Amino acid sequence: MVYWSMIQKDKLCIYMMAAPGYLLLWVNDEGNAPLTKKQASDGITDDYFGFKVAVDGDYAVVSAPHAEINNNQNQGAVYVFYKNNGEWQQQTKLYINNGSEFDYFGYNVAIDGNHIVVGQIDGHKYVHVFERTGSVWTYQQK
Repeated sequence: MVYWSMIQKDKLCIYMMAAPGYLLLWVNDEGNAPLTKKQASDGITDDYFGFKVAVDGDYAVVSAPHAEINNNQNQGAVYVFYKNNGEWQQQTKLYINNGSEFDYFGYNVAIDGNHIVVGQIDGHKYVHVFERTGSVWTYQQK
């Protein structure tokens, strides 16, 4: 097991990659800090789901930089979870439509309000920005 912790927006977040493909997430949110086990809806063992996690309010962003997308090995993906009535539910999966093998999209993640920033490292370093309108996350720029 691999453990990480972070403090984001005055909340203590502890997360770990438990069994491959699973993430255990603990967020101290107003005194209520349930441990939640999450899995990507389409994840497999070697995706590295939970490699990086960012939390802002009722949103959690979880990276899987080794995810296979459109037969591209290690292209990477990011999963967005939304806390609804105290339960973390997967809202969407983000990835680059024209990505390629070994992009490692999701090497780093951050979220602030309506914006998600995703790092990619494939020999070069790139940052991708997504913006939320309602419940839809739209790619903005690289």
